[in-house]
Amino acid sequence: TAAAAQDPELSGALELEAGILFWQAGERKKAVLRFASASGNGRAGSALLGWALSAAESGDLAARRRALDAAAESAPDLAALDRFALEVARGGDADAARDALNSVLDMPSSELNSAATLARALWSPGGSEEDERAVALHKLADHGSAAALARAAAYGIELARTPNGADRTLAEAARTWALVDPGLAPALEWLAAATHSGDIEDEIEARRALAERLPPSLAATFQASAAIVALLSGQGTQKPLTSNEPAAKLANLELAAPGGDPRRRAHALLDVGLNLGEENLGVMTALAGYNQLAYGDTSAALDSFRQVVEAHPEELLGWEGLRSAADAVGDRATVAEACAALGDAVSDGKSGSEFWEQAAQILLDEFKDTTRGEFALSRAVERDVRRFGAFDRLFRMVRARKDGPRLLELVSRRLEVAEEPDEIAKLFWERARVLRGAGDREGALTALENVRLLEPDHVGALALSGEIYITLGRFAEAAENLARLGALEEAPAQQRLMSGIAAVDLYENKLDDAYAALDVLANLHRAKLSTLAVRERLARAAARAESWAQATEALELLMNERGSSAGRVEAARLAMVIHRDRLSDTARAEAATTRLLSEVPDDGEALDLALADAFPKGATIALLERGLAALTQAIANNPLDIERVERLARVAAYLGKAPLRQAALGALIALGVSSEAVEQELVRMDQRVANVPRIAIDDSALPNLADPEDRGPIAELMRVMATTICQELGPSLAAYGVSKRERVDARAGLPVRNEIAAWAGALGVGEFELYIGGNDPDAVVAIASETPALVLGSAVTAPLSPRHRQAVARELFALRRGTTVLRHRESAEIGALVVAACRIGGVTLEAPAYAMLPEFQRSLGKARGRVKKLLPDLARAIAKSGQDPTDWVQAAVSSLDRMAAIAAGDVSWVLSAGGRERGTLGLSNEAAARARRLLTFVLSPVYLELREQLGMGVK
Repeated sequence: TAAAAQDPELSGALELEAGILFWQAGERKKAVLRFASASGNGRAGSALLGWALSAAESGDLAARRRALDAAAESAPDLAALDRFALEVARGGDADAARDALNSVLDMPSSELNSAATLARALWSPGGSEEDERAVALHKLADHGSAAALARAAAYGIELARTPNGADRTLAEAARTWALVDPGLAPALEWLAAATHSGDIEDEIEARRALAERLPPSLAATFQASAAIVALLSGQGTQKPLTSNEPAAKLANLELAAPGGDPRRRAHALLDVGLNLGEENLGVMTALAGYNQLAYGDTSAALDSFRQVVEAHPEELLGWEGLRSAADAVGDRATVAEACAALGDAVSDGKSGSEFWEQAAQILLDEFKDTTRGEFALSRAVERDVRRFGAFDRLFRMVRARKDGPRLLELVSRRLEVAEEPDEIAKLFWERARVLRGAGDREGALTALENVRLLEPDHVGALALSGEIYITLGRFAEAAENLARLGALEEAPAQQRLMSGIAAVDLYENKLDDAYAALDVLANLHRAKLSTLAVRERLARAAARAESWAQATEALELLMNERGSSAGRVEAARLAMVIHRDRLSDTARAEAATTRLLSEVPDDGEALDLALADAFPKGATIALLERGLAALTQAIANNPLDIERVERLARVAAYLGKAPLRQAALGALIALGVSSEAVEQELVRMDQRVANVPRIAIDDSALPNLADPEDRGPIAELMRVMATTICQELGPSLAAYGVSKRERVDARAGLPVRNEIAAWAGALGVGEFELYIGGNDPDAVVAIASETPALVLGSAVTAPLSPRHRQAVARELFALRRGTTVLRHRESAEIGALVVAACRIGGVTLEAPAYAMLPEFQRSLGKARGRVKKLLPDLARAIAKSGQDPTDWVQAAVSSLDRMAAIAAGDVSWVLSAGGRERGTLGLSNEAAARARRLLTFVLSPVYLELREQLGMGVK
């Protein structure tokens, strides 16, 4: 109290505190006084004053009314609400209670308005005023904790009003109750009312509200039922339930209908798990895999199907899905695996075979796995042997592996279903081939007969039949089959050729039937299948069968086709001979003869046929011209070949080459082939030849006249010492029985001297003395004296005969070259002369111990001083050259022979013994070498050219 008096701002609060303390101490009057003092300072004081008054006089209704009137000044809403309670509780005035309650309801800002609204909802005097109660209940729905109770009361009112429960208003009341009351009962009432009213949407909402008030397991059930009802009522796609309870998962599966969103259905199928039973898990996973395929998640689908087939390998659904998924991701190995599994799993054999074939194709073509690929093909054939693709490929693999028993098994199975004749024939053919390889020849022949029944001209059957018949020794049947194959146009060319040749071998070597062999070869040739070997056989077979026209036809091909010249020559020669000897038609031998001479231009038989005027003149001349060149070349290598020389003479005669003819005839006589006609022809030819040369004969004009080896320091030595050798060693004029009495005066004009003078002038001899007489009437001898001399026998007259002309030319040519000593000395003596001259010149040569060396050295030592001065240089040159005197002698003699042959035109006189006998060569090796050397020259173009240059050719 003291504090309140001192602090006016706190006096109200202090008065309230004092009143509370007095009330607690039991001094209620003092408390009322203090509350009265505080009432002037706020609602709290007024409220406490009214409360205190009512409490102090609780048994007196009038006193309670007065207390409430007093409190109404400071808290009219509270006082009015207390007045309502007082009137209702004490059985007071109902109207006063209604008025007090309405006064509070009319104050919406009052904190006690909700309490008044609740009182209005609860108070129903005599069961009246239900409408007011309902309004009050609806208002309470908006007032927090009172809403649930209000809505429950409202629902109760509506339920009482609606005995059949079908009123839509009842459902709405239940709904509003449930929305504000989280309890289970409102939700159940709502569901019952909504279901009874037939409002599907309200029912769905009630189910969902009920689910929110239930434990998870039951909540999932009502969530699921709500979603299902919504789905069944046609409200479209429902969102998936998020609960992990089985009911939710099952409902999600129902909500994800087939044909809808495959991603959602796949998730629902996989999420349902074991809730449909373990036995259905595989089916659910497979269905999920197909939906994964549908929305493009091929990897997930592959995993799903892999789980299915691992858990249920017997399920077709899983394997088909695995195949599709693997194919989509490009996993070819898994595709093959799935196809293989399906191949065994499907009941239809045709489909199973197709699956196995697909597996085989992948294994063989993509993975090169022949082992598993062949197994897959085998299974495909086992399931359906009618599947040609699988059978054919397996068949080829087995055949390539040469697995005979397996191949026979496949053939037998396929024959049971094969319908096409071509295939049946092929199968029997393969059976025959395998049986043949296994050694069952009779079985193979039986199979081949079946082949031939279907395809009479089956290439393989004909070939294999022929082979088997050969092994059985049935050569006639073998040859018949092989010959037929050789004539078969449809057969491959190489097969026809091989079979035809085999048939020919049988006909020739086993059956001795040349005519049949020829027919086969002729058929091959006409079919343009013949090779070089076939044409060889054809030629031989035609000759054996004496079918000469066919033989020449084949040979005339071979003469151009054979690889070697010898082979072409042989064919051409045979063709030519057959035309000539068998067909007596030399004109048709022209091609063969021409070919033969193109290979061997000097072939005797061919040239002889040409010389016989068998062919047109122009062709003959061309052949002979070429043959002439070859003959000349061949004779140059072997001039002693009488046959070639004789043929050369005939070719020369045919071609009108008289100079060559003359040379060849002379060579023939020298070789010992002579006749009166030949000698008479030579005489006539000589009459057409000039007796003396028309130009001077020297080395510059005629470089080829002397032998190529007749040169060098020894030849120069002989030229320098020719006179000395003659003076010291002879021979002298006396040796030939002549003296000055037999010397012919140049002024006498003796014809023979004139002719010899012409030769001497042509050979550059110059002044000479001629002696006629002596002991030998045919003598022609040159003496290398200071003034050269020539001794003629009495029988040597003008005009000079070829025999004497060649001798005169030889001797004069020897005088010119200083080689007259060659007529009188052997080659060994010439060697001794050379060694002796070198020693005189101060040079000692290595040489044999010549017997005549001392004598020659003594005699040559008497040489005049001019000659001796030249000897040292010549000796050194000879020593340096290393020239062999013996070789030089042969060359020097050859030079003289050349000159003699040119002068005579008839080499037989040159090589005759002593110039008297023709056609007989010496027997010594030296004589043969001399003849070879000279004939090589005479039968060469050089000889003819020299005679032509000298003007001594045959005209």
